[in-house]
Amino acid sequence: ASSLQPSSNLNTDLEQAQKVAAELNFVAQDLMQLARGRSEITLALHFITAQTLRERLERLISRVVFTGDWQIYVLCDPDRLVQTLRNLLANARRAAGDSGLVCCDLQVSDGKIIFTVRDSGPGLPVGAEDRIFEAFYSKSNSSGLGLSVASQIAELHGGKLSGRTHPQGGAEFTVQLPQPFEDEEDVLEDES
Repeated sequence: ASSLQPSSNLNTDLEQAQKVAAELNFVAQDLMQLARGRSEITLALHFITAQTLRERLERLISRVVFTGDWQIYVLCDPDRLVQTLRNLLANARRAAGDSGLVCCDLQVSDGKIIFTVRDSGPGLPVGAEDRIFEAFYSKSNSSGLGLSVASQIAELHGGKLSGRTHPQGGAEFTVQLPQPFEDEEDVLEDES
């Protein structure tokens, strides 16, 4: 009896093709951003909850453990910040493998919003810590664009991106952004 349902193999192939297409789309975005250079990149800043960012990231990268306070507000270009965090999480997932741990933590400290992406992979290549943010530099069969673009976006937000091998193993990347307001009451006072 023939079935109208595609076979599970076909579904798996389609899912894999969608992932490859999505990856190529992100690489194309990174290339365009690199080609434009910093001077032509403008941010469309919005005040949004970090939860909104998290929901978008959950759709893009699977099996990420989110910790910290995702109810806070962030002043950012949501598309660009998602691009940055997505690049970090995609690298982390690639390094950790399908069964490894990838964690994204969000904290506020000393007037900064701090996103930390950590994985259970092998950590950063020895001697490459200073070069990983250079365009096209890669030791992992990736495009070598993600970290360069992520660093640019963090800087355009007035922040910075840093990376290291965590003392307990795995890579750890931190995006620090300035926190524009202490709390929502300050925002309301500014608007009145």
